[in-house]
Amino acid sequence: MRGRYPLELVSPKSDQGLNSTFGNRPEVVAACALLYMNAADAAARGITDGDNVRLFNGRGECRLVASVGGLVAPGVVAARSVPWNKPAASGRNVNALTSDRCADMGKAAVFYSCLVEVQKCYS
Repeated sequence: MRGRYPLELVSPKSDQGLNSTFGNRPEVVAACALLYMNAADAAARGITDGDNVRLFNGRGECRLVASVGGLVAPGVVAARSVPWNKPAASGRNVNALTSDRCADMGKAAVFYSCLVEVQKCYS
């Protein structure tokens, strides 16, 4: 699986809202439209700061804007979770990439274990 999807997605909550409550505000939409990438991972994919990108795995995809720098470690990408789908560029958020299964211990969510790949969008 890691061969096809070599990056680990981290999806912290937005600082601008509580879950999806208050999620349909311009500042929330803007904050949740970014994909934070390490400069080395971005360079390996021909991605530069501000590029439109497709974040995907076998479960789904969403479109975001690359924010390239040193905020995340190599091998990790981060995008804010739980924005509304409707205002998103592709009509989907990072929840489209996470599994809906439950963990074997305590039946907790497994969305903290999500492998993905990123491609630059040319259109």
